[in-house]
Amino acid sequence: MQSQKDLYNISMAEPIVWSELPKAQDDPQTIAEAIAAAIAAHEADPEAHLGEDESLEAHRANDVLDHPPGSTLADKWTMSELEFSTLFENLSVFGTTNSVYNLFPGVTVAATGTGSGGESALDVSLEDRSIALDFSKEFLIQFAFNADQYSGGKVQLNFGFTLSRLTKDGVGLELNNTNKRFYVTDVGGGSPAYLNWPGFTDLQNYVVRIHNVPDEGIINIYINGELLGTLTPPNASASDATHFIFSTGRSSGSTGVLNLISLFVSMTP
Repeated sequence: MQSQKDLYNISMAEPIVWSELPKAQDDPQTIAEAIAAAIAAHEADPEAHLGEDESLEAHRANDVLDHPPGSTLADKWTMSELEFSTLFENLSVFGTTNSVYNLFPGVTVAATGTGSGGESALDVSLEDRSIALDFSKEFLIQFAFNADQYSGGKVQLNFGFTLSRLTKDGVGLELNNTNKRFYVTDVGGGSPAYLNWPGFTDLQNYVVRIHNVPDEGIINIYINGELLGTLTPPNASASDATHFIFSTGRSSGSTGVLNLISLFVSMTP
């Protein structure tokens, strides 16, 4: 008969390590090895998470990618685009006509009377920098603004090929008694296409994004992050020296006023 002391000295069996067991009776691969192999195969699969309603499929399909504020670092933003932005702090680098003045943040352009003599404008040419607006290349134009164009006022923001006031030549936005719409034209203003903006309200702040996507042959127009619609350039290869002009006028009644808060441009060289 074993003594109580001998009972304490009986060796216990080695504990079973589950991950080291074979995954099947007919397969010597261990459970740990099978898990590692499955993870490696998933990481190497280019179609992973691209099924309907899966994370990467939804990420690619979104018109706007929503990342937490501050999560995109400046040095990760771009390595290939030409970018510039302004709050219009220094108006000496711009051309001005009639009533144009700073009002932080941004600039105010206000018509002073009827006819061409009362038109006001802020403009800049990038021709000396050899910067072209090229519809065969991707570009993005974003601006924050509000405007007052009721009772005969006229407001126009033109990004394109002219420095003529209240002229459509390139891509832009026109606001007047008759039209609240975006447009795109060929060089010289020919063959215009339009996208109406039915929800525009005087003196309400908006952020507008104009995104040319040459691979799809369209220009996406966003208002405050929401897609308003698309424009199709009449000439997908239109290209010329870049000129921006922001102008106001009036035909009668009240004055057209543009309060341009900020401007950001990103272009493929």
